[in-house]
Amino acid sequence: MSPPRRTATAAGPVESLRKVLELERKKGYRDDAAVGGLDRFLRAMQERDGLPDGSPVAQAVRELPQGGYRALDAPERRRWLQEALRAAGGGVTPAAGQPARRPPPAPRTRPTLDSPVTVLKGVKEGLAVRYEKLGVRTVRDLLYLFPRRHNDYAKLRRISELTAGEEETVRARVWNAEERQLGRRKGTEATVGDDSGTMRVVWFNNPFVARQLRTNAEVVLSGRVRAYRGRLTLENPEYELWDPKEELTHTGRLVPVYPQTEHLSSRSIRRVTRQALDDFADALPDPLPPELRERLRLMDVQQAVRQAHYPDSQEQLAASRRRLAIDEMLPLQISVLLRRRLWQQPGAAGALALPDAQRDAFLAALPFALTGAQQKSLDQILSDLARDVPMSRLLQGDVGSGKTVVAACGLVAAA
Repeated sequence: MSPPRRTATAAGPVESLRKVLELERKKGYRDDAAVGGLDRFLRAMQERDGLPDGSPVAQAVRELPQGGYRALDAPERRRWLQEALRAAGGGVTPAAGQPARRPPPAPRTRPTLDSPVTVLKGVKEGLAVRYEKLGVRTVRDLLYLFPRRHNDYAKLRRISELTAGEEETVRARVWNAEERQLGRRKGTEATVGDDSGTMRVVWFNNPFVARQLRTNAEVVLSGRVRAYRGRLTLENPEYELWDPKEELTHTGRLVPVYPQTEHLSSRSIRRVTRQALDDFADALPDPLPPELRERLRLMDVQQAVRQAHYPDSQEQLAASRRRLAIDEMLPLQISVLLRRRLWQQPGAAGALALPDAQRDAFLAALPFALTGAQQKSLDQILSDLARDVPMSRLLQGDVGSGKTVVAACGLVAAA
């Protein structure tokens, strides 16, 4: 009786493929997990190792279109990659007549700062593509997408106190809100009031606002006040339903204004950024130790990022900018100092000592005597040149202050 035939498992190439696919998923489906792209990796793997014809992995590879993985858009890449990963979880061809066993579902991992922005509520693949145009691929990128400026909507006023032409914020009750034809397109027109009066509010090209403003609801409105036919009017203001238990996001505070791209408004970015701050800001690592922060009177990086987006005051905004500026400049300054330290090692340069006789002869040949400042600068330069360490010195002064003659004497030492 002949021994049973063994089926090829191709565990090596399948495991290698699985690791590359996992890396591609973590990188946000940008086709840079393998050198030359995923298509090149798949071709090289097939030529080198091959895959069993009946394996789920081979079937997933065959399902790629003619243009390969590179030809897929972001949602299509995500769907294909999920199927391929599911197939690569087993990688063994089942025996004839036996159903293919699905690999156990991978344990759900907790989202991190480096997770794609799609882990945030309301950010689907299509919206993630728009965020990518702003350089935002991960949650960390979003936290560091700082506002271009802030609108100061912090001071609440009564309707009777509003001034036409000014940026104002008012809290009022909705009397009515309905969809109306405003010009060529539909919009929303509402009447709101408080105990001091009423005013008209319009949103051009936004008829959906009428469905969000229910009669008798309290709303906070922030925007520029205009006079329309003798009546105060807010046009396209930021709006937010008033909830005393919730912190305001779009109104009634210093409101961030973000860089925008097509079909991605600053209001939408505010909502998603607020969610990212609530869920992930505490996970930001702080590169500065506590004792250094205390000595320099700096806030921690978590607080700085929060205040950069939603500052409690102008003073807090300035403090956060100072802290984040230090974070940006510190690596550059450290790298410069390290390069200088490596560069200025003893023996890294030849000593260029100028004998006193030659120095005196050069100075005697000049039609004038050096000033005290010129002499002091020259002494420092010649002292540096006499060492076996490269000189790093800047000679500065006004026009006519004698920089050239000091530099010329240094050239004599070099010559």
